[in-house]
Amino acid sequence: MKSFNVSVLILSCDKNYDLYKWINRTCDYFLNLGIECVLVTENDVDSFDKRINSFATHNNSFDERFVFGVEQCKNDNIIVLLDDYYIHDEHLDIKLNNWLEIMEKEQLVALRIASIKKMYIKKQKIKKKYYLLSRIQPYEIDFHPTIWRKKELLELIKNRKFSPWSLEPCFALFLKDKRSGITRETIQYDELIIQGAFFKKPYKLYCAGEYEGNKQTTKGKKFLIHNLRVFIFNISPYWFVRFLRKLFKIKSLSVDAEL
Repeated sequence: MKSFNVSVLILSCDKNYDLYKWINRTCDYFLNLGIECVLVTENDVDSFDKRINSFATHNNSFDERFVFGVEQCKNDNIIVLLDDYYIHDEHLDIKLNNWLEIMEKEQLVALRIASIKKMYIKKQKIKKKYYLLSRIQPYEIDFHPTIWRKKELLELIKNRKFSPWSLEPCFALFLKDKRSGITRETIQYDELIIQGAFFKKPYKLYCAGEYEGNKQTTKGKKFLIHNLRVFIFNISPYWFVRFLRKLFKIKSLSVDAEL
């Protein structure tokens, strides 16, 4: 079996413990390739696959769980996943080989392996389907599936306080003078949860009939508002997004972000 110099880190919490079946299935894709999977949560780990290196930190501090999880990973590269990202990719072995080859050859600190729909991206082609981010903007690298070099990820997150929302815009600030990239050879996955509720489509496809918790599916209005905001963000240059936020006095974590 080919050896991959990468670990998978899943960041979880007790409120999403009811997603354990889909976390186990996500890990199964990687574990079957001999890839280390590390899961860090607050308290409950009993239902997770015993092949997963599962840790309960017994606190609800996301920043401490994140740092602890990165430190447990044994490889030089880490795929960071949130617990509601359900991976279902039958071609992971080929893609992993290509992703890690590009990471090493181009000396990338981060490679986004999730699709990105934003239109105005300053990028430079490396090879077919792979691009350097030549002028990175907020959220071009975020918590959607990304491979990070462990050393630099620790440099970013260690000895600081943050939430997932306050950290995301800091990725672009940190990577501004470093090499990062995106790819169109993306990982196949679905985001299951938004604001504590299931997206309807992935719920019907993967969870209906098996889910045993008390989460509901998204209501129409909340889903439409979310999609509208994402659509506007994706079709607009970032200067226009800043203008809209200032015009409508919308608080933005990216404006206040600092390293």
